[in-house]
Amino acid sequence: MAMPMLFSKLVSRKDFDLMKAIPVEKLSRPFIDKAMPQIAMVINESPKWIKEIIDGILYKRGFSHPLLRCIAKDEANYVMKETHEGICGNHSGGMALVQKALKHGYYWPTMKKDSHAYAKRCDKCQRFSIVPKLLA
Repeated sequence: MAMPMLFSKLVSRKDFDLMKAIPVEKLSRPFIDKAMPQIAMVINESPKWIKEIIDGILYKRGFSHPLLRCIAKDEANYVMKETHEGICGNHSGGMALVQKALKHGYYWPTMKKDSHAYAKRCDKCQRFSIVPKLLA
């Protein structure tokens, strides 16, 4: 029982004298050579993570999803409608709508703003939502 306690004290101990010392190194010549060229590397093509076109359809590489299909505004409205109030829709809020669209593999640049606005415009959500009770 004493060994773990000693080890934890050893690990958590701070030596304040060492923390005050700042290592300084004096250089005899400049670190960056002046003769080096100004341009280190030229990239002729866009990075691979930005876009990918497969069979004429534009895809975006997602962080946790392999490929997200980029869709236009009219397609985005249809995806939001089906996800929000379609056969499997549950009239979820804006962020849940974004997450579901991403999970289904869709992407458009203004998806957060559009999803929040769509959830706020939904008549059934406004009509049957729970009204918070305010104390007087």
